[in-house]
Amino acid sequence: MVFSSSLFIFLFLPLTCFLYFLTPSSRIRNGVLLVSSLFFYAWGEHEYVKVMIGSIFLGWIFGILLEKYRQHNKTILFLGVSVSLGVLLYYKYFNFLLENWNQVLIATNWAEPIKKSPVHLPIGVSFFIFQIISYLIDIYRGQISAQKNIFKMGLYKSFFPQLIAGPIVRYKDIATQMTVRAISHHDISYGLRRFVWGLTFKILISNPFGHIADKVYALSPDQLTTPLAWVGAIVSRFFVNQTFDAII
Repeated sequence: MVFSSSLFIFLFLPLTCFLYFLTPSSRIRNGVLLVSSLFFYAWGEHEYVKVMIGSIFLGWIFGILLEKYRQHNKTILFLGVSVSLGVLLYYKYFNFLLENWNQVLIATNWAEPIKKSPVHLPIGVSFFIFQIISYLIDIYRGQISAQKNIFKMGLYKSFFPQLIAGPIVRYKDIATQMTVRAISHHDISYGLRRFVWGLTFKILISNPFGHIADKVYALSPDQLTTPLAWVGAIVSRFFVNQTFDAII
């Protein structure tokens, strides 16, 4: 489910907002957002939502350990960061490393290539893994307190507006909002305006130019001329990956 899809715009987002404002307390609203966020991720990743849930437990446990055992905080931080990076490296680079290792085995005739099904790369895994690392480092530095409530920790890690495309949100920037949130007409108006502008630019500018960049990058080296290479680079830099914060 992507933000520009009809399913998100006309069903998921309105239903989530309806349930959110229907509930009376911030605690229940947090529950609505947590369930909605996990459902949002599971819609596209199915069983790989377990990676997201595992990362929630990982950040929660290591955060509590860091705060409780200050005398061993360097060791705990090292373990937490190592495990987090291990998860990221496994899902992101296992296929690459295995393919290259098999090439070495074939070239040297040392052993039979390792046969293993490719590892699926979960969407947004880099974002929520680096969120864990930033969270643990902030606790280590004494800038924040560890979140004892695992459901609030889950909401911080899985919040769907930033889950699959970032940015990496620092816990200290939203810690207060996990408990107390003030909603005004100005904020709602500003949020809707940003969403509409972003959706407009994505559909009318980024998507069409993205197709152009894809076709240029798909050309073989003998077909790729210098002007075409410049076209691909320019449209991908300024029309596909460009943000429009200044205009919004």
